[in-house]
Amino acid sequence: MKPRLLILSDLWGLSRCTWITHYVELLSTAFSIQLYDSCALANVAVAGGEEAAIHSAFAQGGIDVAADNLLELEPGKVDVLAFSVGGTIAWEAALKGVHIEHLYAVSSTRLRLQTAKPDCKIQLFYGADDPNQPQASWHEQLKLDPPLMEPGGHAFYTDIDSATRICDAILADHSRLTE
Repeated sequence: MKPRLLILSDLWGLSRCTWITHYVELLSTAFSIQLYDSCALANVAVAGGEEAAIHSAFAQGGIDVAADNLLELEPGKVDVLAFSVGGTIAWEAALKGVHIEHLYAVSSTRLRLQTAKPDCKIQLFYGADDPNQPQASWHEQLKLDPPLMEPGGHAFYTDIDSATRICDAILADHSRLTE
């Protein structure tokens, strides 16, 4: 039986994440995949919303709501691939008790505000030109491996080449663990 992999969208939700299908195609060979819309988990409305307002809704309680909802929805062991705010949701959910074995967080810049680390394997990915990524001192403080860097800014993960490299890293990690 394949391990479960939850994929959490970025702040735009699944309706505006057409790029996510590439990840699903590449990772479904090794994982049973469950997609989650981060906006739906957080009860954040995206339709007609501006990016700043959506960010604010997540920051002002939406992340906690989403983490609580994920805790109710996922009682068993899971791996998680999460994008942007989805990574922060997964991190918070793990701290609240979701049994995440491997967290792959991509462009999750709000993690720089975290001071506690969940008890799971963590791999972070950032665009080299993303000005909001956590500093090296944050990684050292939380005893995290340095992130894997990709060319580009915050939304680098929507690029097919970057998606392929991220999936290759996840699949290589999965192969090492199942040998």
